[in-house]
Amino acid sequence: ISFDDLGADNERRQRGGAGGPPAYQKSGYLQKQNPRGLFSKGWKQRWFELDATTLSYYDSQTKRASLRTIHLSKVKSCGRVELKGRPAAFEVATNIFLSDGSPRIFSLQASSEEEANDWVRAISSNRMRFRSHSFSRSPSQEPAEESRGGGSKSG
Repeated sequence: ISFDDLGADNERRQRGGAGGPPAYQKSGYLQKQNPRGLFSKGWKQRWFELDATTLSYYDSQTKRASLRTIHLSKVKSCGRVELKGRPAAFEVATNIFLSDGSPRIFSLQASSEEEANDWVRAISSNRMRFRSHSFSRSPSQEPAEESRGGGSKSG
């Protein structure tokens, strides 16, 4: 087995807490649509990292400071979507609201349909894992909002 066979997509599993299913850890470049484009909703390449409780993205793999970190408690759903000219697209819908009152939806594109499916599976699995383990938490332990890094607002 080659190194590429073991982790070409930067995906690995980590043992979860007390008998729970393992959490995915995944990282890699994705294209992210800018939801606030004045005339067009352009796409930018960002480095994404998923761990057991958060999805974060950065300007690049050098990761100085995250542009945004989304706690999985704020993710409502994650799934494949059809976007014109974007065959490997998927969306992460949150219960974080924009200034106009609409929910924040992150439109993303992977390098292939297989990679998009891997991201959807990993985010959905960690979201469900987090939800099943968070029933014992008190409301004060729940994160109040997503965090924004020190980067630009264009994200």
